[in-house]
Amino acid sequence: MAVYFPRGQKSFSDISTKLQGDISGATRYDPSGIAFVTNQELSLRERQQLRQTVASLKLELFHLERLTVILDSPSMAGVRKQFLGIDSGESVPVLDLQFFEPGSRKPLGRKIKLQSVAYDLPKQPIPNLEQPRTSYSGGLSLPVPRMEEVNPSYMRDKEKFVRASSLLRTVFLGIRNTSTILAENVKLEVEGSLLGGIQVEKELPQSPVRRRIEKVPYKRSLLWNSHITPDIEVHGDQWRMTVRFGNIQPGYQSIMEVPFLLGSRECKELTMYAKIFANNLPSPVDLCLQTEFEVISKPPLGLDFLAR
Repeated sequence: MAVYFPRGQKSFSDISTKLQGDISGATRYDPSGIAFVTNQELSLRERQQLRQTVASLKLELFHLERLTVILDSPSMAGVRKQFLGIDSGESVPVLDLQFFEPGSRKPLGRKIKLQSVAYDLPKQPIPNLEQPRTSYSGGLSLPVPRMEEVNPSYMRDKEKFVRASSLLRTVFLGIRNTSTILAENVKLEVEGSLLGGIQVEKELPQSPVRRRIEKVPYKRSLLWNSHITPDIEVHGDQWRMTVRFGNIQPGYQSIMEVPFLLGSRECKELTMYAKIFANNLPSPVDLCLQTEFEVISKPPLGLDFLAR
């Protein structure tokens, strides 16, 4: 990094000499490139000349005109106010809520479509998984080695896992600050109904394991230590999710680190009511979110399938 901020405009030779001196001092560290930040005006021709003088290195120029463009962006509102005394003119942040696509995290607006595969509940209690034993003549059978003991609840665990993973879909929400004001301590609350077979969860049940030795205590992902994770509460036939986004810089968006899971056994459409809170918002922002479900109904999972 090379910096040159003299008072007033200097000659091109002075600017070039300063850059060359910084490069000479940096060569001992075997650099592959250098960023040169300056308050000096540089013509296109002068910029090209500077790049030619350091042909062995990649040169990134942040000259006066480029600095002005950067400082004029919404994300630099706090810098302009703190160091240049330039107020943006806005008094409160403007926050927008959207769904985001899992994986690419592409914004999807406030209405999405989800497909839920709804297996019917078992009509009879699911039995324990039987332990295969080797019998010898005379009816003798030896105890099963501890490492080979089956997990008796394997079929129940599998039915619960398959049914939940088929029904529930991952959903991400994010908030974008479209203003030039920092949004302080942003919190999102989303409320919805559980009527019509709606189901909402923080995460899927544990994946089933066949052997008892493999059944280990559940440990939540380290991502849950992040503040941008869902906290879901259920009260009667209503649920409420709270997500704390912290501060959101101007021009930036903040997306949940961990999704929540949403599905439906019957309902074709769910309307959710959202409120966005921030320390420097005079009142919460009220928004509606909609989810349209395609529900595919299937019979209960068979014991033959669960025993595999």
